[in-house]
Amino acid sequence: VKKTDLLIGGDSWPVQMAAAVGTPTVSFYRSTDSRHNAPRGPMHRAVQSPLSCARCLNPECKRDQECRESVTVAGIFTACNELLQEGSVA
Repeated sequence: VKKTDLLIGGDSWPVQMAAAVGTPTVSFYRSTDSRHNAPRGPMHRAVQSPLSCARCLNPECKRDQECRESVTVAGIFTACNELLQEGSVA
């Protein structure tokens, strides 16, 4: 039984599982690439770090704090709002 209207999370298996059962998702990415890892389709939004070094796949980086801060609450909120406006979220 589907009990979640929207899942927000990082690049992780809960995001993929939610997408697999038809739950809308908003996912965020820093060192991984949303173009390859994010769920696809109109019920999903991906927020990618805008830094030029994003998608580096480095588990440790001297710019880690800057990278963390580059994925903002405002960006995630905007993605959620898009899904709400389109009617993808109940």
